[in-house]
Amino acid sequence: MAGKRLGIGVIGAGRWAGWAHLPGWARDERCRIVGVCDIDPDRAAAAAKTYGADVATGDYTELLKRDDIDIIDVVTRDSEHFEINCAAIEAGKHVLSEKPVAHDHHDVATVAAAPITTKRQRSSLAQPGRCAQPAQRPAPITPMPSRLPAIAVTFPPRRAAGSGPVARAR
Repeated sequence: MAGKRLGIGVIGAGRWAGWAHLPGWARDERCRIVGVCDIDPDRAAAAAKTYGADVATGDYTELLKRDDIDIIDVVTRDSEHFEINCAAIEAGKHVLSEKPVAHDHHDVATVAAAPITTKRQRSSLAQPGRCAQPAQRPAPITPMPSRLPAIAVTFPPRRAAGSGPVARAR
């Protein structure tokens, strides 16, 4: 691989992180898991040991302060997403946030409309939908150019008419 590996900080080391996010980052040769955070420090330490991360912590702001972390992956309880997403963007990190980014779309709009600081020029926020599932291939990762919008929310492709859970429920 040419160039620098992207440093990853994963916030939340519970079931979903252990099943999808951490193994996905570990498989991708373009990335390196630098730090893992969880409200249970023992769980963070176990995940860090399993995936070769340098840092295990119970305080997510420790990951935000690190210069060797480019991307923050937020895999916490839904109620914690918005606060952590905002803090990571303000710290100049790219953010991959499990859904929902926030419980109110007005909150997301507020972050997008906030003044862009020097650090925020480098930040972007993506909501993967279902792209983190281990069965799927890793998406191409390209280092983000500066001057990206502060928020870029992505959604999975729509299902064909007549397929999926809505169609089966009829």
